[in-house]
Amino acid sequence: MKLFTLNALIVAGVLSLGAQAADALSCSTSQVKFTLTQGSPDQALGATCVDSANDLNTINSSYSLFSLTGWTLGDSTGSSAGTGKVSFASAPTGGSTTWSILNPLGYTDLVVVIKQANGFGAFLLDASAALSGSWLTNGPGQSVGGLSHASVYYTGTPSAVPLPATGLLILGGMGALAAFRARRKSA
Repeated sequence: MKLFTLNALIVAGVLSLGAQAADALSCSTSQVKFTLTQGSPDQALGATCVDSANDLNTINSSYSLFSLTGWTLGDSTGSSAGTGKVSFASAPTGGSTTWSILNPLGYTDLVVVIKQANGFGAFLLDASAALSGSWLTNGPGQSVGGLSHASVYYTGTPSAVPLPATGLLILGGMGALAAFRARRKSA
C-alpha cells in the first residue's frame, strides 16, 4: 500500500509539471484531431492516426506501427483483455485530460492509443522519460475531450532490471565476513 501511495504522489507531481507541456504531437483522421503530450517539454516520439478502425480490432502482433511489429495490449479502458505488464496508473477518460503509465518491467517500445468516433490516434512514447502527460481530442460536432477508450501497447523485451547497489554491498560484505572468518580459523 505504501508503494502505491508513493507511486500516486510521484505521478501527481509529474502530472502537475506536464500540464503545461508545449509542442504536443497531433494527428488527424477524417473526423477527429488527436493530441498527446508526454512530460514537459513534450518527449513523445511520434504520432499516427488511423481512420475507420478500432485499435482493439486492428493492433496485434503482426500489425506494423512506427515500423515495429509484435504489439501486445497491456491495458485498455475499453477491454479487460490486456496483459497488465504495462498498465495505466491514471487512464485517459472523458472527465480527465491526463494519463500516466506503469511500466514495471521496463519495456522500451510503448504506444498510447486514444480512440474517438471511427478512428484512433497512436502515440509512440519515450520510455526513458516520464510516462505521463495530457491528451485532447477534437471531433464530431466539435466535441472536445470526447473519448471512446484509451489503450497502451508494448512490444519487444523488457530491459534488464539491475541488481540494486545495496544488494551488491550486502553480497560483498558477506564475502568479506566469510573471508575474515576463514582467516581467523586458520590462525
